[in-house]
Amino acid sequence: MNKFLCVSAVAASTLFGAIPAAHAQFKFTPEVGIMMMKEGYEDRRATISPRLGVGVDYFFNKQGNGWAITSGLYYYYKRESYSYASAMVDCADGTESWIFFPFPEYGGTMSSMADATDIKSVEFVNVDTRRDFLQLPVMAKYKWQINEDYALSAAAGLYVVVGVGGTYDLQFSNYEKGDEDGKTSTLERSPYDSYYDRFEWGFTTRLSLQVKQVSLNLNYDRNFETKHWMEAENLVSVSAGYTF
Repeated sequence: MNKFLCVSAVAASTLFGAIPAAHAQFKFTPEVGIMMMKEGYEDRRATISPRLGVGVDYFFNKQGNGWAITSGLYYYYKRESYSYASAMVDCADGTESWIFFPFPEYGGTMSSMADATDIKSVEFVNVDTRRDFLQLPVMAKYKWQINEDYALSAAAGLYVVVGVGGTYDLQFSNYEKGDEDGKTSTLERSPYDSYYDRFEWGFTTRLSLQVKQVSLNLNYDRNFETKHWMEAENLVSVSAGYTF
């Protein structure tokens, strides 16, 4: 009985002694900042959104430096606004077809102007989209403790995001041949119904400068999953955080 009590006491002391040590290896950093997104198209301007979240670091030593696994949960949104026009034309072979301006890169399914014999109608479309995301990154991190107050760190890995909301608004202005007034209509729907993926993943990197418990962070993300008419999205974010 005494032997059992001794073993139990040793096990309990080991367990409760390990809890503070394990806690010391976890670092939590609430962050606030901004994110800039630039799609691959040259004529698309960059858009800006807030970036909010909490980062979590697990260090492989009690000193809180060297190698670590870093993750977290972050909110941001992607916004895009653009316009295009299309025309319904009669073709030389007697068929009708749509021509889009500017011409899409994935041509081959639509007529060219050389095939058109007459224009039947013209439509102008304004598109405004916003996609709200939650991001979960998982990265390998290395932290250099310069001195007691200053530290630098670099991290790289992968991320996944899930769309949690958003809007897809379109405004149409249609003009039939001989119609001066035209017709205007609008359409509102979820961006994930057919045009965008709700789930995405990609590559992420991070550089941080930490002064005592305050950190300044620079992130770069690039997604792997794109629609056939879209280029890869490049995301750059800057943020400030407080580690405890």
